[in-house]
Amino acid sequence: MVMNVGISGMGVYLPRYRINKNEYQKCWPSFPVEEKTVMNYDEDVITMGVEAAKRALKNRGCEPALIGGVFVASTSFPYVEKNVISTIAQACGLNKDVFAGVFSGSTQAGTAALLSCVDFVHNRKKPVLVIISDAPRGLEGGPLGADFAAGAVAMLVSGEDVFIEINTSASVCAELLGERFRRDTQSFVDDLELRAYHKEGSQQVILAAARAALQKLDEAGVINKVILPVKDGRSALMLAKKLGFDEQHVWGTKVFSKVGDTGACMVFMELAGCLAEIGEGNILMVSYGSGACSDAVILKVKKVPDIMAGFINDLESSKVYIDYLTYLKKLRLIGVN
Repeated sequence: MVMNVGISGMGVYLPRYRINKNEYQKCWPSFPVEEKTVMNYDEDVITMGVEAAKRALKNRGCEPALIGGVFVASTSFPYVEKNVISTIAQACGLNKDVFAGVFSGSTQAGTAALLSCVDFVHNRKKPVLVIISDAPRGLEGGPLGADFAAGAVAMLVSGEDVFIEINTSASVCAELLGERFRRDTQSFVDDLELRAYHKEGSQQVILAAARAALQKLDEAGVINKVILPVKDGRSALMLAKKLGFDEQHVWGTKVFSKVGDTGACMVFMELAGCLAEIGEGNILMVSYGSGACSDAVILKVKKVPDIMAGFINDLESSKVYIDYLTYLKKLRLIGVN
């Protein structure tokens, strides 16, 4: 019997604090989103990942002791050398014999973690927690970073009672110099500001990965929604049209505009938002990481749990707006006392 590996549980965590366009633009002119999330003083990618993981387990009704592995992805781990999964596993009440897989290096890390756990589930016959938690940072007032935000998405991947099957996937890697990088001695993401070169190069990689995945889709497969790793609706529509889709297929940037750039989990945030709208059907989700690498994953959505159906509305609840000075304090760019 062939095991259909997929997502059987999902949880999302967003920091409650927000800064909006009007407040941010009192200091800097560029702010490409309506608002974005801001971590509190005591939050980081570990604490956000733990919260998302606990919600995924609760939403699925899965006992932590059943988890066989934890795959975590981020571009902003708080440690250069320390396996954060030991902390996450203990905080979530997991057994000590869980397999630990850490993925980093670019914003493609999230899909890399998801796809890497499929063989694990096939071989070990145990569910895996995939956690994508990120909080990229850019220099205030610089060309990058105005929309950088924070958040986490966790998924329970298993071979039983899945509501999203991982149908097929494809990956493409191509060298692209000077785009969105951060050395181990740097706190902020940087680039060489070669905008036209980077835009053209990244789009070619995204399109190549998407086309390769679509070629693997069986003839009966129909794509209902397309989620692309871009930050504006115009680019999303342009790329979708090059893939043969029209405007009704494009999910766009509905979550990004309300949350900001959450790095490796940005396309997963869009996926969580898309689930409420699609109900059931096939989703083409494409990730991208500077370097450059792209993963295209075709997901078959069977039936969306009620807990996920209200995700977009949940974005509007429990928010606390802060001014720019408080924002700087929460980022620890100025003193907090």
